[in-house]
Amino acid sequence: MLGGLPLGGAQPNQLDKGIMIDGDVLLGNLPRPSFTELSANRFTLVGLGVLNYYNESQLEKFVPLIQELHDMDMRVFTMRYSNYTTTLKYAELAAQLGFDVIEIDEPFAHSFTENQIVSVVENVTAMYPQVRFIITDWSLPHLITLYALTAEMRNVDIAVDNYDSLQYVQWNSDLARKYGKQPYTWLMFIGNRHSSRNLQAWLNATQATNSNLLLFLIDAAQKWQSQWSLLSPATPIPEIPTSIIPITVMALLLTLVVRKKDS
Repeated sequence: MLGGLPLGGAQPNQLDKGIMIDGDVLLGNLPRPSFTELSANRFTLVGLGVLNYYNESQLEKFVPLIQELHDMDMRVFTMRYSNYTTTLKYAELAAQLGFDVIEIDEPFAHSFTENQIVSVVENVTAMYPQVRFIITDWSLPHLITLYALTAEMRNVDIAVDNYDSLQYVQWNSDLARKYGKQPYTWLMFIGNRHSSRNLQAWLNATQATNSNLLLFLIDAAQKWQSQWSLLSPATPIPEIPTSIIPITVMALLLTLVVRKKDS
């Protein structure tokens, strides 16, 4: 419950677990988790490029990586932190090159009007209807505005990136339920923000609110390595194939019968 707002909307069947990788890491072949490791640890969404790659020739360098991730059944996103005109051109190009999700980062910080936010989504969707959007902000008033603005846009979700107050994780979740959307939470795990200093508490809050997780950042300075074990266990828990479950149960029952006879 958020200030008396009723909750609504269905729970997602599968939550996204996303990670942003700096373009300099990818193109410079710097240390990073392999895509195989990300897949094994159930990441579903991988961000390529971050903020530094703007034009067609630069973004095209990521096309082979997009295909590689698609072949591994993961989706790919990119982000843009800029004004309306640049964001629109970038979003159209990213959709053309095969990015599945476009993240518009804090549009009000770049003087977007509400109509311009709608314009980016509508223009790209008209040409590439399969593309989804995540629009991010850290301010509660802005989050409320974004949810109301995109209430009828089923290909748009809203993310919160307030790294200093856990309460925002709950507030964003409440708003998402009210509007029938899936909540997304950005979690910075490098640097000196509250979220990075208290990583486990933030992970717990995200899980408790059934929020989709977006992690920032696999960086060129390799700060990401210090807490990576919390985010991607070295030995993932293997899934038990359903075909062997009946055999396992039958073996357990037979063991109990034998023990009963022996007693």
